[in-house]
Amino acid sequence: MGAFDQTKENIKSQLEQFFSDPKEQIKFSDLLSAYMSGKTNVITLNLDEIEPTLANDIVENASKGALEGIELFIEESIRMQNTVIPFGNGYIQIMSSKIPFTPLHTIGSEHIGKIIRVHGLVNRTSIIHPMYKEAVFKCSECGEDSAPIPQDNPLMLTKPYGKCRINGCTNPIWEPIPELSVMVDSQEFMLQESYEDISSNRVPRAIQCITFKQLLLNYVNCGDDIEMLCVVKAMTALKKSTKSKFNITYLEVLQITKRRKDPAFIEFTPEEVEEIRALAKDPQIYRKMIDTLAPSLYGHDDEKEAVLLAIFGSPEDVREDMTIRGNIHILMVGDPATAKSQLLRAAVELSPRGMYAMGRGTTAAGLTAALHKTENTDEWEISAGVLVLADEGIAAIDEIDKMRDEDRVNIHEAMEQQTVSIDKAGVHAQLKARTALIAAANPMMGRYDQNKSVFENLPKFPPSLFSRFDLIFRVLDIPNEDYDTRVVTHIIENSSGKSPIDRKLLRKYIAFSKKIKPILASDAADALKEYFLAVRKTYTSDQKTFPFSYRQFEAMKRLTLARARSLLKEKADKSDVEVVKRLFDIFLRDVGGDVTAIETGKDANQRTIMGIVEMIKSALAEHPMTKSDLRSRINVDEKAFENAFNKMLSIGTILMNEEQGFGTEEIYKLRLKP
Repeated sequence: MGAFDQTKENIKSQLEQFFSDPKEQIKFSDLLSAYMSGKTNVITLNLDEIEPTLANDIVENASKGALEGIELFIEESIRMQNTVIPFGNGYIQIMSSKIPFTPLHTIGSEHIGKIIRVHGLVNRTSIIHPMYKEAVFKCSECGEDSAPIPQDNPLMLTKPYGKCRINGCTNPIWEPIPELSVMVDSQEFMLQESYEDISSNRVPRAIQCITFKQLLLNYVNCGDDIEMLCVVKAMTALKKSTKSKFNITYLEVLQITKRRKDPAFIEFTPEEVEEIRALAKDPQIYRKMIDTLAPSLYGHDDEKEAVLLAIFGSPEDVREDMTIRGNIHILMVGDPATAKSQLLRAAVELSPRGMYAMGRGTTAAGLTAALHKTENTDEWEISAGVLVLADEGIAAIDEIDKMRDEDRVNIHEAMEQQTVSIDKAGVHAQLKARTALIAAANPMMGRYDQNKSVFENLPKFPPSLFSRFDLIFRVLDIPNEDYDTRVVTHIIENSSGKSPIDRKLLRKYIAFSKKIKPILASDAADALKEYFLAVRKTYTSDQKTFPFSYRQFEAMKRLTLARARSLLKEKADKSDVEVVKRLFDIFLRDVGGDVTAIETGKDANQRTIMGIVEMIKSALAEHPMTKSDLRSRINVDEKAFENAFNKMLSIGTILMNEEQGFGTEEIYKLRLKP
């Protein structure tokens, strides 16, 4: 008897001995009765409930005959109770929660043949393929059939070796005969490491998985976060069609559990709920959460607050005819070395589910999804990108300005409709991408030109993409001795990066908050309406400023509900609206909107350099005047007026009038076009 058969019989006898105990016999009999009565076609063996030594033998010798021993034991048990119903109509499910998780990047030779538990993201799936379990071949010379040959390698066909054993043909070409062979349905997919398992300076590990279990076929989809119980197996790698000494590992799946992507479905113990509720009662909790986001970064409080609200998000507004997204999108544009990248990484690290990507070199397929042909079967399969893998979480894209225009335009659908559609080669598929996008961009010339708007600093960005961001911020590096001193002092004194709130606890807090579905109180709704209409009133259709549309009202509503959710409130009140109004004031200022015009009634484009330039031109077109007269006539911000005036003077748009008295204030006039 070989080692394989010996292990098989050993496991079978150990199971017989274990289930001979009266208590265990009753449990096992109930399982068999449920199967034979037709209530289920699955017989589950939980390794946590059997004798530890036996469970360990099964785990260590899974591919050495242990799994076949389990199947043999169950087949004989059924045969003893009912000879009519064969076991071939069902399958065995192995379960265990005590087997520790094995990170994908650590799977190696010591795991081959053993049962392990892994988790990760599904980033590619194939269709169901019939696979040979035993193959019968036909000899090309004499036409005789070979004996059935077991197919142990799921990715390579094992053919008869040497001469034809029937008629002694010397150089036969063996062709499989599907009709005489034994086949089983199978499906392949790729499992990729989750973001929290990926360390720096290393390519994320992805490993091929295959399942033959009927109930697991078509069970997973791209972007699913799953746990698996599986057997590690190996096959010989081919190098230039020749077998090499290297092996490729793959996972044969025994059992799959989908992990809830939405943190709202995470279960919490009563002790954890009590701890989270106690944290929410802290009057300074909101300020502490902002400081905990990236404690090593000094300043950027407005950007940190906006990113924190994006992490919390707001509930989806599900209606009969449409669903309005609850995810919040943030864009930060500014000078290099202003900690934009660190803020993105901090958001991904703090979020219960997040993915990080660099715009440089990232393609549309890498962000959304791709459809390509498999190497073995030449059939189409889908590979998920960052926005799909980050479904129900945060996707951070750094240097989004470095992406090619044709790639960047593909994220429009994912940002607003929260889906990714694929239409190629007759394949029409739609994947979920319910992802909050936080992006950072550098201006076209490297440094942010304050004399230009955000749109002029990012000329390659289409207006449709700008409008999909709920908030846009300028992040500038302006030398200031007092501020620079505080930053340097913070860097020296806060080298440990200590957080006001334990980060692990805050992640639990954020996950728990997803269960809260706040609504707008009446006073909050009225305040939002009043603010929106007042700002909207300052915009006209012919202005070249940020288009303040109804999409911005939805953004304000999302931010208000996110602020309420961050404090675990069931209703968003006026205090939440005030926070959002402050953030929107900054947002509109940074994109060229006139927030103070709400109270003063000034024209909205007075806050933009080009708007002030036009007003100076209009005033000097009437007659030459002094700078102070211009300043009193054009009631705008002092700094904005100086920037516009100096720009016009430097490029020669305005000139000093030659006809003026000695010692009098300079009079300026428009330069006449030749």
